[in-house]
Amino acid sequence: MRRTARSFRRRGPFDIWVMSISVLLAVIGQGIIEFGIHVFGGKTSSNETWLIGLVLIVLVITTGMLSNLYKSVAELKSRAGLSIDYYRLDPGLRSSERDRQAGALYSACVHVIESAQEDGNSRIFAVNSFVEIGDQPGDGQVKSESRRYLKALEKKLGLVSYHRIIQLADYDLNRLPEGSIGDLIAPNYRDHYREIVKAGGNSPGRRAGIVDAVPAKYPISFVIVQNPQDGEFGGRLIWQMNEHVQDNATHPDSVQITGVFIVRDPEGIMLRTFVEWFEELKKANPHRLTLRNLDTDLERMPTAADTKFRVGRRPGAREEGK
Repeated sequence: MRRTARSFRRRGPFDIWVMSISVLLAVIGQGIIEFGIHVFGGKTSSNETWLIGLVLIVLVITTGMLSNLYKSVAELKSRAGLSIDYYRLDPGLRSSERDRQAGALYSACVHVIESAQEDGNSRIFAVNSFVEIGDQPGDGQVKSESRRYLKALEKKLGLVSYHRIIQLADYDLNRLPEGSIGDLIAPNYRDHYREIVKAGGNSPGRRAGIVDAVPAKYPISFVIVQNPQDGEFGGRLIWQMNEHVQDNATHPDSVQITGVFIVRDPEGIMLRTFVEWFEELKKANPHRLTLRNLDTDLERMPTAADTKFRVGRRPGAREEGK
């Protein structure tokens, strides 16, 4: 279900402005005619003349006030591109309503990704948290919609700069750079990360694909799309909301997606904070991931690093973030 939490749309007042000006000019024109009739021998009374003159003065003042108001409205419009919509995904097993919600949620996410202009100057950057354990219900519709969203991202590889940061707990981060964290990531996202790394290797000069692992700091997942006209802090945001799964006795810290906020913010009123979080995580001594780091135990022989840090590892794929 889509819910508009807060929305400011660009609604130009041009038609109302033109109508107001037309009425104002008609009134002024009538006043000028009446005043001319009196000056050139008409029969209007002195009181009417003063009244007309007073009306003209009031209209001039009103025109100035409307002009200032219009400038203020225009300035507000430049900031009023901010819109925030919420798409929920109810917990639980598969149902027709949950399927509908999943379709609407991921369609909104796909629309954001498709807004990235393929001009070589746009960029997509994302942050995930892999500290919490993902407990996504196993219904195929959600996974299918999720793959559709990831495919939309992959279509931008090589055309848009794409940088993703994943946050890891210390005992998982210690596997790198020699070991693998592939078992921490749900299969569809693991395959997606591989595609990012491959794209970066094929065109390193354009920084088309980067996946970095950093120490966990923010329990948050989001994606930002920025086009050249958005400036340093403007753009579109996909902000994932999670909830803890209360009935999971095996992993009490399990979480699952409960919805996303879709934010359009050309002025960077809200996105500035998310951009700053991303830039802060970039400075946190990142490990640049390779295809080897995204292998799983079933695909290769274990390395010494895997054996060293396997003790104490919590099983279970981590959160499927945006």
